[in-house]
Amino acid sequence: IRNTEATCEFFTNKSISARDPLRLQALPTVVLYANEDPDNVGAYWSTFYDSSSAYTLPDYVTAYIASQKNDGELTVRSIDDPALAAGEAVIIRSDRRYIEIEPLSLVLEPSSSNLLGGVDVASQQQEGYRYYMLSYGPQYGLAFYKINSSSKLGAHKAFLRVDEAEAAKIVGFRFLPEIDGVNNIEQTPSTDNAIYNLSGVRLSSPRRGLNIIGGKKVITK
Repeated sequence: IRNTEATCEFFTNKSISARDPLRLQALPTVVLYANEDPDNVGAYWSTFYDSSSAYTLPDYVTAYIASQKNDGELTVRSIDDPALAAGEAVIIRSDRRYIEIEPLSLVLEPSSSNLLGGVDVASQQQEGYRYYMLSYGPQYGLAFYKINSSSKLGAHKAFLRVDEAEAAKIVGFRFLPEIDGVNNIEQTPSTDNAIYNLSGVRLSSPRRGLNIIGGKKVITK
């Protein structure tokens, strides 16, 4: 690489000779569209799921998982780490309508307590269950509402799956009042000062340039 000020790190488990050039493949940036802005205040909402890759979330995004449901109410909590595991279905709140997330070449485990699920391609609903998707409605505002049983599940969208018997009496799952899904979802300040580079590789100490420390971008000189 010539004529550039960028510093690059490469890792390989094979020997490379002059006759065996290194081929570089850039991971594509994924752009999400957050279409819900119920209060018209520039707080955009959507959901996301991808089982094929982990991602780095930008600092203008907060992601949430659902940890508990009860009688039409859904408890959600924020993810403090900017690295999103492959297969982690999340609710997303953003200050921007268009969201750029960067794929990571990391193996991370999704939360075992997350009630949200998702599919990578549009799929039929599974028999014996009813499905709820994030949308805005007059009854609960921004919430997870039951979708028509004949509708397909959207690709790369998170959903809440409920047994058919329980779903018979529940139109939607609203966020608990103390964790208000529209205006006031509580965020616990991160106490994790883990350090990552922009590729999502965890570091033992900050490197020169831009680092992600405790979920925030920090420039080290």
